[in-house]
Amino acid sequence: MLGGGSLRRRTRRVPAENVPDGAVRGGVEYRTVREVAFFAEEVVYELEVWKLPGGGRLVPSIRLGVASGKEQYGLGLKAWIAMMQRKGQSAAGRIAEILNDICLGISRRSVVRIPFEDGAGVVAESEEILRTGMDCVSRTGTRHRAANGNCTMVGNDLTLHFGSTVSKSRLSFLEHLCAVKAGFLVNDAALGHMRRMNLMARTASFLAGHPRKRFSDAEA
Repeated sequence: MLGGGSLRRRTRRVPAENVPDGAVRGGVEYRTVREVAFFAEEVVYELEVWKLPGGGRLVPSIRLGVASGKEQYGLGLKAWIAMMQRKGQSAAGRIAEILNDICLGISRRSVVRIPFEDGAGVVAESEEILRTGMDCVSRTGTRHRAANGNCTMVGNDLTLHFGSTVSKSRLSFLEHLCAVKAGFLVNDAALGHMRRMNLMARTASFLAGHPRKRFSDAEA
């Protein structure tokens, strides 16, 4: 669906009609017309199934990037949606309308979700922008679906990152600055904060003497 920056070329022969008797062929002339092809296409993959001697089955997988959960969408469609959201500044609802007008059959929710499946590296790029732009951090209120929320802006002279959350707590703010990969680290600062908050001395001592100091999430 997308040519990856290259212009695809094809040649169509146009025969002459009503050529009079006695005419002599004099070669060909070329006329170049540039066009955009925009249509929905459905590809059915026939996967060979082999029954193994041990009782199992061997089924090949579709090439990387095509399958996406229960709803299957190709790489070209994913790239086009990401382009329309970022370069075209188009809302998810409008993109869904355009695609459904050509009979693709896609929901607004899928349009929102597809770019963040990281097929186009959107999530990784967003987190990298956040880490790069730590020079300036500010917070402001925001509203989403008639509910109050909070928006954190992180940026410098070259980058700008916005992230919205429902909470304005210190924990929410720190999780945002750590690009949602904060984890938990038990260090001197953490232990000092626990003591200032009157955490049970037994618990603080246990954490201080435990060999493991870093945890990936709250459950760990």
